[in-house]
Amino acid sequence: IGNSDSGLIAAGASSNVVTQSYLWGGIYGIQMYTNADYNDISFSTMIANASRTSALNLSSSDGNAVKGSYMQSLAGYGAFLDTGADYNTIIRSTMTSAAVTAARYALYMTGVSTNTILDSYVQGSTAAFISGSTGTVIGGTVFVATNTTGGALVLVGGSVNLTLTTST
Repeated sequence: IGNSDSGLIAAGASSNVVTQSYLWGGIYGIQMYTNADYNDISFSTMIANASRTSALNLSSSDGNAVKGSYMQSLAGYGAFLDTGADYNTIIRSTMTSAAVTAARYALYMTGVSTNTILDSYVQGSTAAFISGSTGTVIGGTVFVATNTTGGALVLVGGSVNLTLTTST
């Protein structure tokens, strides 16, 4: 499913299930915002094609789960959890950004709280960038920075209470 904007847009749409799907867009593979809560995405592929866009975009949406899925942005962010996207979980998934600049991240979290990344693979010029976020939990995850000026895991902007275990 796809078009020039988004493969799937969920605004205020809760408790939905997406499984074994291929979703692509010029801007977002999947975009969830304004109380798109408690959705379940599993065994799916999300692709974004444009610069500064994301394969998975969550904003003001809580309690969503992504499992066994692949998120790739060709020039932006693999997964972007924006302000108010709290209590979300990404498990056994791959997040990548093919952008060459270090200012594009495979995983980008800003202004969010209590999100969990488990048993996943994160690769980009800067693999993960977490800004102004609280209570992030990361376990069993591999981070790969592909740009010599990028970082594997970057914490800025007053991020607090990160828990990082068994990750490389």
